[in-house]
Amino acid sequence: MSNYKLDTICVQGGYKPENGEARTLPIYQSTTYKYDSADHLGDLFDLKADGHMYSRISNPTLACVEAKIAEMEGGVGAMLVSSGQAANLTAVLNITSAGQNIISLASIYGGTVNLFAVTLKKMGIEVRFATPDMTDAEIEAMMDENTRLLFGEPEGLYRFGGYSESERQMLVFLPEYLDEEALFYEDSPVACLRAVYYEGDSLTHRDFLGALMGAGVARETVGDICVGKGSCDFFVTREIAPWLLQNFYSAGRTKFRLSEIPLTEASIPEPEIREIKDTLASCRLDAVISAGFRIGRSLASDYVNAGKAAIDGLPCEKTDKTVSEGMKISVRGLGKIQLHSVNGQTKKGRISVLIHRYV
Repeated sequence: MSNYKLDTICVQGGYKPENGEARTLPIYQSTTYKYDSADHLGDLFDLKADGHMYSRISNPTLACVEAKIAEMEGGVGAMLVSSGQAANLTAVLNITSAGQNIISLASIYGGTVNLFAVTLKKMGIEVRFATPDMTDAEIEAMMDENTRLLFGEPEGLYRFGGYSESERQMLVFLPEYLDEEALFYEDSPVACLRAVYYEGDSLTHRDFLGALMGAGVARETVGDICVGKGSCDFFVTREIAPWLLQNFYSAGRTKFRLSEIPLTEASIPEPEIREIKDTLASCRLDAVISAGFRIGRSLASDYVNAGKAAIDGLPCEKTDKTVSEGMKISVRGLGKIQLHSVNGQTKKGRISVLIHRYV
C-alpha cells in the first residue's frame, strides 16, 4: 500500500482479508493456538516460520496493528508494548548500553524524566537534558562518541501550567495550525478553578492541597495553587474539573464556593522572597544550595547525592553541576531558591552572587 495516502493506510493498512474472510479485522481473544506438529511449533520458536504461539508474545490482532503502524510510519516493522514508558525503555535499551549516553529534550513527561534521570542512571546510561530554546550547535556540543540517540520532538510541544510562570506544568502538543494562544482557549487542557470563602478564615497552600488529596484527586492532575485573601485560584487538568465543581466544596472546616474562571483572569500572587547576598568560590550546585539555605557544604552535598535536588524542574545528582544565572533550584525538605544574579569577582577572587529564597 506504499502508493496510498496516510488516511487510506490508517483504515486499510495491516489487514488484507482473503476471499470469504471478515472485512473488518477481528479481535482474537484466544491465548493459545493449535498446531499439527511439534516441528511447526519449533520453527516458530526458532523464527523460521511466521505465526503465533502464545498471546503474551503476539496474536493476529496485534500483528495486524503493528503492520498498520509500520506502513503508516514507513518502517520495516513495529512492536506494540503495554505502556508509553515500556516503549521508551525498549527504544533506548535496544541501542544503548552501560557507559553510553543519550540526549533528551527536557520538556518531556515527568515520569519519563524520572525514568531517564534515575532508572537509566542505575543501568550505567547517562541522559543529558537539552532545553527547547537551545540551538542546534549547543545540542551538538553535548554529544560525544558514546551518544546513541536524541529523544524528543520540540516542534509543537509546549510546557503549560495555566500561566507563564507556573511551577507545575504539563506537556502539550499543538498541531501546526494552532499557535501558543490556543492553550488559553475555553477547551484548554488546563482549567482554573476559583474557591471563594470568608476572608476571616486563613487558608494556606497546604490546606487546599490536603483537601484535594483527601478527596481522592491524583496529585498529577493538580497544578499550581495560588492562595489569596478570601479566595484561591488553582489549576487542574480539564478532565478532573467537572468532578471538582460538583464535589469539592471545603478545605478543613472552611466551606467555599467553587467556579471555573478563564485562565486569563487567574489571580497570581507575587512570590515572597528573601534576598541573600554571598560570595562563592564557584557556582557549583552544592555551593549555591549551601549559601541559599544557610547550611553546611557537606550537608548540601548530601541532599544532592540523595536525589533531592532539581534544577529548573530536572533532577540533578551532580554536586559540581554549574548553576547559571536565573536558574531555580528546589531541594526536597528545604524549599526553593534562584541564583538571581552573578555580580563579578571580589578583590579576593570570589564570586559575588545574589540569591532569591522563596518563603
